[in-house]
Amino acid sequence: MGTTESSLAAAPALYHNSAATSEEETLLEKNTQSSSTLFSNVGFRVLGVQEGSPASKVGFVSFFDFIIEVNGIRLDTKDSILMELIAGNEDRVINLRLFNAKSRTTREVQLTPSRKWPGKGLLGVTIRFDCFQDAENHLLHVTKVEPGSPAVQAGLRSGSDYLLGTPEIVFKDSDDLYRQISYYLEASFPCFVYNCENDEIRIVHLKPSKQWNGQGVLGAEIAQGVLHRLPSSCLNTTGTSMGFVELDPDAQAATDVFLHHEKESDPASDSSFDEAIDSMHEQSSAVFEQKLEVECPEQETKECRVVEDEQSPVKSIDIQPPNPDKFPVSTIKVFADDTVSLQCVQ
Repeated sequence: MGTTESSLAAAPALYHNSAATSEEETLLEKNTQSSSTLFSNVGFRVLGVQEGSPASKVGFVSFFDFIIEVNGIRLDTKDSILMELIAGNEDRVINLRLFNAKSRTTREVQLTPSRKWPGKGLLGVTIRFDCFQDAENHLLHVTKVEPGSPAVQAGLRSGSDYLLGTPEIVFKDSDDLYRQISYYLEASFPCFVYNCENDEIRIVHLKPSKQWNGQGVLGAEIAQGVLHRLPSSCLNTTGTSMGFVELDPDAQAATDVFLHHEKESDPASDSSFDEAIDSMHEQSSAVFEQKLEVECPEQETKECRVVEDEQSPVKSIDIQPPNPDKFPVSTIKVFADDTVSLQCVQ
């Protein structure tokens, strides 16, 4: 078992091996076995929470919390069942069972899905279907920050900070971070950071840049591996999330397709919809009458129209929800990894 370290101060990646102690290996094996026997190792990982949302009132812990049950129904498949349960219980209390990957404990919370708040979605939480086996190791340890670097400007602390990911992705290894900073070079992006001294997860804004007097684009050394896991003193708590995510104004809640939209009917939009339907009806009637004039003698036009109307019932519009395999199963968004089933031992 080895340690992988990467430096973003001078080079994208630098690897070396380091042996773990027998005590650490025993603890790791014990934790892995307990996680494997509890559940099927999958659930919906909480990534970000909106301020003032129903989700903000129950103490979700970003990245470490997984939603594994709703009202006693196990969420072990990547489909739309979670969205249906949330939308079907609008303005009613639901029971959620959470698994915390850091403390390896479960807890239950209650909240009420609602549109009666200014943000997006019924819960106001961004989630992703993911595997929580080994999830406590999906982090990158900040071992050093250079003075005057972008890392210092973002407020990163050497030794006690761990990079977890963004509202869209989880940093499972240094390559994930390298791709992120390469994409956002000279631009800012939000990043979730866990600090082991205060047991809190906060949001910082990293701006990778070459426009400073040091090497690299972050000016930080990042490490990952057995020797850079969370200290054992942190593993008895769930942690606490500080700060909230801000979504794009055009973001659409995934639960919308399952909602009864008549609850928020807009007279203006209803009028426009009725006018559009009337216009379509008039056009189709005109085309139909022209067809009758061609196919039926003039004296039989009325009779033909009656017979045709009896044989051609009005067709209803069948509105189906999106394909569950492609549907973003999240109250806001989901960033699902299709390979997750290959990574999990179920």
